[in-house]
Order: sequence, then structure tokens, then C-alpha cells
Amino acid sequence: AGSPDKILMRYRYQFRNLLQYGFTAEKDAGEYFRFGNGNFGMDFYSFHLFMRQTVGIEAVALGDFTIQMGQGLIQFQGMAFKKGAEVVQVKRQSPVLKPYTASGEYNFHRGVAVSLKKGSWTSTVFASYRRLSATLNEDAVSGRTISSVNTYGLHRTELEISRKGNLEQWCGGGAAKFHFGAGDIGVNAVAWSFGYPWLKDKFPYQLYAVRGDKWINASVDFSCTYRQVHVFGEFALDPQTDYAVVAGIMMAPDRKMSVGMLYRNISSGFQSLMSNAFTENSTPSNEQGFYTGLSLKPDLKWQIDGYADWFKFPWLKFRVNSPAAGSDYFVNITHKPTRKVEIVLRYRYEAKPLNPSGTKEVVVVPESVISESVRLHIGYQPGKIWELRWRWEQKRLSAGNRYSDGFLWYQDIRFKSPAFRWNLDIRVLYAETDSWDSRLYAYENDVLNAGSISAFSGKGWRLYLNWGYKFSRRFRFWWKVGYSGIGKSDAIETEAPGESKKLDAKIQLQVLW
Repeated sequence: AGSPDKILMRYRYQFRNLLQYGFTAEKDAGEYFRFGNGNFGMDFYSFHLFMRQTVGIEAVALGDFTIQMGQGLIQFQGMAFKKGAEVVQVKRQSPVLKPYTASGEYNFHRGVAVSLKKGSWTSTVFASYRRLSATLNEDAVSGRTISSVNTYGLHRTELEISRKGNLEQWCGGGAAKFHFGAGDIGVNAVAWSFGYPWLKDKFPYQLYAVRGDKWINASVDFSCTYRQVHVFGEFALDPQTDYAVVAGIMMAPDRKMSVGMLYRNISSGFQSLMSNAFTENSTPSNEQGFYTGLSLKPDLKWQIDGYADWFKFPWLKFRVNSPAAGSDYFVNITHKPTRKVEIVLRYRYEAKPLNPSGTKEVVVVPESVISESVRLHIGYQPGKIWELRWRWEQKRLSAGNRYSDGFLWYQDIRFKSPAFRWNLDIRVLYAETDSWDSRLYAYENDVLNAGSISAFSGKGWRLYLNWGYKFSRRFRFWWKVGYSGIGKSDAIETEAPGESKKLDAKIQLQVLW
């Protein structure tokens, strides 16, 4: 419905670590920028006011904020990673209350929150009211119900626009934590109320999905440190007393070795909203597993990181029509022969259950889909102002006697002036995959406070140039332009064969005063 450009404006004021306020305004590509008839220019606005250590109060948030509780079983809206190169970092760590400054339109609260600290106790309470965009169904028996919520924040088509703000959401809760010498223990609770009841489609894997117009979760979390050993965990419940448990340990038995282990047991019926625990699933539900990560640093030139993760799903999942199990193994070897050279070799093997392709029957035995990938990354910095980076990655996906292959190659050239007044990133990338299933990902350098991880499928090139310049202490400018030319692979059938070309550009100005 709207113009194809994306516009983002952000303002922030900060006084030491005591006071912060600001706002964000954003319009995605395809959304309207107009006034009148209930429109206020941009599609999305966010405002926050955050004060710390004011009149005996630890923190106060007005407007938009995020809540992080325990290990993410019932609520964790901040940034938190799962399995990756940091193999030992298996614990969720963040302040309970933080101001919300991002441009995402779903995963935050809007209202008021207060954190108090007295002696060994820290407590936080919050209340939130928001209007979300939802897909609503209606029938004579159940009336109007919610089947899904728009989490990506796009309002481009007439259908998406008609759903904007059609669902009321109230939320409130709190967290209290007692700190003792070696650690802490806390209790957490969050309650939800919606303008309409939830009623998911009646597929077998959604048997335990959230139902009704109210929901509540509660949990207890703990952490304790003794010498070089740190243990932590969380136990949570939902209204049907379905449970979830996460418990882990991080330790350094030797100065050259670090270990992280995590056990999770999350019942099939456990459900929570806006949560993010360390799990194989995207949300903490229907999973049992054990993860072990190990990091070794024999000397200053070598580092070996790896993990092994075993998991199973006691109940059905989307595209997994039977209880099943899987495993994931990862090894990353880093070698720095000199201060100017870094070589990284990475291997990953993952076996996950999935219904056979094209299967429509309800009763079906999932097959094991095996994904193997190898990556070689070389970085070379011959001088102070420039650096070369080269990467090659190969991937194979196999299921039965079916295979899908892909590979990716890129060359980066990075420049930075001696006085840090400007920087320049240039990339040339080529990728070729048999299908979307064997797609490969690559992180791209971007303008300030932005970044993107692009997925590459098909066959073609990607080129971009990212330039930043500091005019003065107060003014900084960034500019990025990229070109993608993607054609179909021989194994891909498409209704529109040939090459798909895309030119994208970003400009950004930062003003400091």
C-alpha cells in the first residue's frame, strides 16, 4: 500500500547512568507514511523514560520497557543467544528491567515498571497495556477468537492494515530476589489478559497451545558460585501445573579450560508468552535435552571450542507428527600463527526429525534429516588501516536417499583511517545451493547500530559497499549500497526462471550534542 522505502528515526538523551529518555519512529518498506484518518506519519512509534537510583528507588520505567526473568522460561524480552560459537555461555544474564530502544514492534511492554532495593532484597513490579495486530476467527460456537498474533510488525497490505491494533493485551507481574553471599534466589510471576480468547487451529501438535483469554506463569530461579564453579537454574509452572526445568553449571577447572553444561526438561503441555530459554525449540515447550560445551586454550595461538547437544520431543511438533529425538555437534578451531593472521575451521553436524516431504497423513513416522556444514575462514591484517577476510562454506542436507548441497564464498576488504575518521567495508560473495533447505547464512556489516544476517539460496552474486565518515565530534554519516543477482539452480523448479536482481541502499546520519 505504501512506498518501498524504510525510514527509521531514533532520538535518545542520557545523563550519566541516572536518566535516559528517547523515542523511535519507523516505517517499513511497503507501509504508509501519511497523516489523517487515524494515521500519524510513521507506522510505529516507541517512547521510553528510564530513571535509576532516584529517591531510594533502584529504577523506574515509563513507556516502553522489557522484562527479563530467571533463565527465560516464563519471560525474557532482551537479547539472548542459543547455541553458537560461545559454547560455554549457557546462562541467561540481564537486569530484570531495561528500557526498550529497538524498532521491533512486538516483544516489549508498554506501561510502568518500578524496581526497589532494600538490603539483600531486590523487587520489580510492572503493568502493561498494548494493542497488537492479530488474526481473528469467528464462529457461532466460540465467537471471536485469536488464532495468531503478528510478531513481525508489518502493515503493508489492506489485510495487514485492517488487523492493526485489533487485539487488546494487558500484562502485569513481578520478580523478587534475595541476594546472599555466594548467590541469589528469586521468585517470578507474570499474568496476561487478552481482549479475545486464544483458540488455535485443531491440529494434533497444537493440543497443548495456549487457550482462553487469560494466562499466568510463575517460577523460582537461583544461582550460586563456589570458587571456579557457578550453578544456576529455574523451575516454572503454567495454569495447568505443567512444569519446565532448566539447570546448568559453568566452571573453569583449569585456566586453559572452561566448561558449560545445561539440562532442560520442559513438559509437552508447558506454555509461556514472550519467553526465550536456552532450548532447541524456538520457545520453551515440549523438550528434554542435555547440552555440554567445552572451550580449550592450550596456548596463545590455539583455541578449540565445541559442544554436543542431545534432545528429544515427547509430543508432536509442526512438521513432526510423532515423538522424536535429535542431536547436534559442533567444533570450532581457531589458530593465530601471528598477530596479523587468524584461521578458523568449523564443522557442524545436526540430525533433526522431520516429516517426509509431501506427506499429508496425520499418522506418519518422521525421518532423520541430517545437516552437515564445513567452514574455513581466514583473516589477514597486513597493516593498521586495512584487513582482508576470506570465507568458504559447504553444506549438505540429506534425508533418506535425497540430498541438497550448497556452498558460499566471499571476500571482504576493510579499511579504517588511522584517526578513525572513516571506515570502508567491501564484500564480493557468490553462493550456489540446490534448494532453500540447503541455504547458507552470512553476517553483513552495516550502518551504525544495525546489522543483518542474510540467507542465500539459488545461484548468484551479492556485492555491497559500506562507508562511514566522522565529519566532527558531533556529526557522523554512514552509507551502504548493495546489489544481489540471484538465479535459479539447476535443481530448483520455479515459475519465473532467470535472474532476480535487487539493488538496496541505506543512509544514516547521527547527531550528538
